[in-house]
Amino acid sequence: MLTAQAQGPYEKAPEATPQVLITVGKTTQSPWLLDVDAAENRVEVRHHDYAALRLEVDVDGPEQDGRYEGIVLRIGDLRYEGKLYGNVVGFLSPDHDAGRTERLSVKALDTHLRVRFEGGSYRKLSPAGSDDPVFFEAAFFIDKQHRLNAVLNGLYYVFPSADGTKVSMQTRSGETQRNYSAATPKGYEYIEQVLRVEVDDPRLGMYRLEGLIERMQLHAHGQKNADVVEFDLDHTYKDRGQAAVLQRFLLMQPLQPTAQPAKPGKTLTGETSQ
Repeated sequence: MLTAQAQGPYEKAPEATPQVLITVGKTTQSPWLLDVDAAENRVEVRHHDYAALRLEVDVDGPEQDGRYEGIVLRIGDLRYEGKLYGNVVGFLSPDHDAGRTERLSVKALDTHLRVRFEGGSYRKLSPAGSDDPVFFEAAFFIDKQHRLNAVLNGLYYVFPSADGTKVSMQTRSGETQRNYSAATPKGYEYIEQVLRVEVDDPRLGMYRLEGLIERMQLHAHGQKNADVVEFDLDHTYKDRGQAAVLQRFLLMQPLQPTAQPAKPGKTLTGETSQ
């Protein structure tokens, strides 16, 4: 493992916060329920059929509320987030190196929840890049086995726990495994042409990421700085030119469906709300 330099924006002074445009929408029959907190630049998401499931989508920077922009996954009383250089970071996060988030869209589209971050530019990641905003999009849905899935696209980070997490990566050249604990020293390494990542995380359990990552950076921040490991996907663009990473996320442990009340024998009236 190489000795780390100052990676990413975490040890640097934060940029000025841009005005964030938040748009939300919901189709009539969608089971995803949205609650917008404009003052906190946050959208909280619930699911009608899985009461324990929550998603918190935050577009503030840490200088506002001590949290990086990103998505916190909540299941019951557990929050899947971590500590990173004195602030809190969600399980999934847009690429911070590209610049601050300027636009957030959260849409409940029938069975899918679509979350899209946009901001910064590809030029900030590479001198050859365009001025187009960098995006991170996640489309969440529940499969027939009651498991949480997501289709992830763009440039983004994933933050597993650094305390007892086991990572197995299938690459074009074979299989690579890593174990992370509180004793793992600060440092980073690169894995080439990753096809599948399987993670055994003591917080979240088993989950899988499937899709081609031309170059993946694994970054351990050290016990004093963080309690998470960083899967950094922007180096696949900086170093290999892959501008978007399309992956399927699958959480292995099924969610518990919400008990539904018995349907009445006859419906006299009905209404639909958004």
